Amino acid sequence: MDRIKLSKTMSYILRHHPEKFNLKINPDGTINIKKFIASLKSKFSSITREEVLDVVKNDSKNRFSIIDKKYIRANYGHSIEGINPDYKEVKPPKCLFHGTAKRNLPSIKKKGLLPKNRNFVHLSKSRKEAEKVGKRHDISPVILEINAIKAYNDGIKFYEAGTVFLANMVSFEYINFNLK
Repeated sequence: MDRIKLSKTMSYILRHHPEKFNLKINPDGTINIKKFIASLKSKFSSITREEVLDVVKNDSKNRFSIIDKKYIRANYGHSIEGINPDYKEVKPPKCLFHGTAKRNLPSIKKKGLLPKNRNFVHLSKSRKEAEKVGKRHDISPVILEINAIKAYNDGIKFYEAGTVFLANMVSFEYINFNLK
C-alpha cells in the first residue's frame, strides 16, 4: 500500500470532494468510517480499516481524527462550504507564522490574510513549518509573522487544529511584513 497516495486521497475526500467518492460529509466534517473505507475500495481495492487507521495514527501533521470509533474527519484544511468541525477557541501563542508566495503580498498588504479557497486561514507555530507550507506555492516563499496575541486580544478568534492554528481572517495590521 502506498501510504502517501492513500493519505492524499483521504485528504482530497475529507477536505474537498467527498461527492466524487459518492460520500456525504456531515456538517462537523465527519464521514462514517465504514462507508469511507468502502468508497476507498474504488481506488485501493484491498484497503483495510487497519491501513486507514495507520495513516490517521502516524500522520506527522495530525491531519485526521477518528471520532467515537465510528467516524473519520480531516482536522483542518476544508474547502467545503458549511463544514465546521467543532473547533474550540484557544488563546494563541504570542506569534504565529504564515508562508506564502511573493505574488500574494500586494493583496495581503491591502486585505490581510483571507482563507481564499479554504474555510480558515492556516497559521503555523514555527517559521520553519510556515516555510515548508509556503514552498508548496513558491520556491522562495515569504514568511509572515503574525502578532497573534494582539489579534486575539482585539477579538480575532483562533482555533487549534492538529499542528496548525486557524483564524477566519487576519487583518494586515497584525502582520509583520519585514521578514524573509
